[in-house]
Amino acid sequence: MMSTAPTTLDFVASILVFIVLTVSTLTLFGMGILMAVGAVFSNRPLVTSWTSDKEASFAAYERRGSMSNSRAWLISLVGAVVLTIFVTGVYFGVAPERKDVSKDMNMSNLTKKHAAAPAAKPDSAAPAEAPKPDPPAPAPAAPKQ
Repeated sequence: MMSTAPTTLDFVASILVFIVLTVSTLTLFGMGILMAVGAVFSNRPLVTSWTSDKEASFAAYERRGSMSNSRAWLISLVGAVVLTIFVTGVYFGVAPERKDVSKDMNMSNLTKKHAAAPAAKPDSAAPAEAPKPDPPAPAPAAPKQ
């Protein structure tokens, strides 16, 4: 691996890339904002191929459709902003759990040779068997009449 000091041409190229990146980002977000504003606050005229008296009868439906479209865009934009804030907060605010999974790994089942398992020793400190309970007493006989 060869490491050389950056030259003047490298600095010029990095500045040029940074300028292009900045202009591209501003253009992308600017166009997105203009499109969203245009969709939310649209005031397009009703254009049909019908005569003006028939066209006027559809104006109420066109107005309702335009308001519905604006409301849908507004709800989606607000939802996107809320979700972005939530995801950013979770990403930076919640630390991931650091768990070393390799310390609990059982490697004995990975070997090809199986050693004989040692016999279990009886535990001398274990309590003896519990005594058996006494058999129940016989039920009293019914009185004779």
